[in-house]
Amino acid sequence: MMPPISVLVEGNLDETVARNIIELEGGKVGNIYGRNGVGYINKKIEGFNGLAQGTPILTLVDIMDVNLDCPAEIVKKWLPHRHEQMLLRFVVREIESWILADRNSISRFLGVRMPLVPHHPENLEDPKATLVELARNSGKEGLKSAIVPSPETMNDEGPAYTSRMQRFVRSQWSPTDAMENAPSLHRCIHAVRNILNSST
Repeated sequence: MMPPISVLVEGNLDETVARNIIELEGGKVGNIYGRNGVGYINKKIEGFNGLAQGTPILTLVDIMDVNLDCPAEIVKKWLPHRHEQMLLRFVVREIESWILADRNSISRFLGVRMPLVPHHPENLEDPKATLVELARNSGKEGLKSAIVPSPETMNDEGPAYTSRMQRFVRSQWSPTDAMENAPSLHRCIHAVRNILNSST
């Protein structure tokens, strides 16, 4: 019987993406952990690695939130004895890279021309800022006001950014299409697939 895969993530949007990936591969989502930033994951990762001996855990970390650029070096530093069921995956460069990678769906969602959506979102310096800037060009005023911060604030996102992007991920985003433009997503999906196949 296929075990559920628990999720350890930095925030709510990351959780929604992780759920989508697991369900895409026919898996069931188990417990949700974290949603309290990268510092929490870094501090608690050894404990979760122990927990992974009993249940697979998909852990997503934005690589731009850590001080090393090489995933192998980060794993060596954080978890030198990583359990095989601890699926520690690094998002290059942040979760918005994977969201932007489904170029067709995000262009329709934002109401912008697809040529404006970057072909290689993992190469962007700040994928989230790029997504917000794309929304700034949207003709959908309600969506724009939700995602784009008002000029009076110092925020980097609008008041309903996370909830709107979660809705997009749940209803329109395709990991299968996105992984063609995001190698780190491609590797993540295959890691989930392999752990599910090994349990059947």
